[in-house]
Amino acid sequence: MIKNNNNLKKWLEEKLPHLGNLNKIEKFDVGQSNPTYLLYCENKKIVLRSKPMGNLLRGAHRIDREYRAMSALKETKIPVPNMIIYCDENKIIGSEFFLMDFIDGIKEKKPILENYSKDEKKKIYKKKLEALVNLAQLDLKKYNLEDYGKKIRLFISTN
Repeated sequence: MIKNNNNLKKWLEEKLPHLGNLNKIEKFDVGQSNPTYLLYCENKKIVLRSKPMGNLLRGAHRIDREYRAMSALKETKIPVPNMIIYCDENKIIGSEFFLMDFIDGIKEKKPILENYSKDEKKKIYKKKLEALVNLAQLDLKKYNLEDYGKKIRLFISTN
C-alpha cells in the first residue's frame, strides 16, 4: 500500500496541478508483481505503478525500464497507455513509481475468458495476436530500445 497519501497529494499538486485534487486511491485486484493503483483525481483518473515496498534484490522490479519502454512504444502500433511522469524519489510514496493514463478495459484473471462468447473470445485473442506480431516486427533501434535487454540469438532448424 502507498505509505503516505499526503506526500503523494502534495507531489501531484506541484507536478500535475491540472489533475486537480487526489480524492481516492484504489489498488487493482489484478496484475503481477508491481503494485498498481487507480488514482481518482478531480479532473481525471490515472494509474500509478510502483515497485513493491521493502527490500528488493538489486535490479529487480525495474519500473524505470517499463516506463521507458511504454513511452517508446506509444509511437508504434503496440497498444500502450500514455505515460505521464516518472518519479525516482522514494520519499514520496516509499518507492519509485510512474503515472500513466487510465484506460478502461478487460480485467480477466483467467486466460480462458469464461465470461465471453466464442466470437468475443476470437476478437480478443486476435487483438492480442496482432499486438504480438507488431512487437516481433518492431525496429528496436528506431525506438531507442536496442539496449533494453540481453541480446539473444534465435536459431531455427529447418529439419
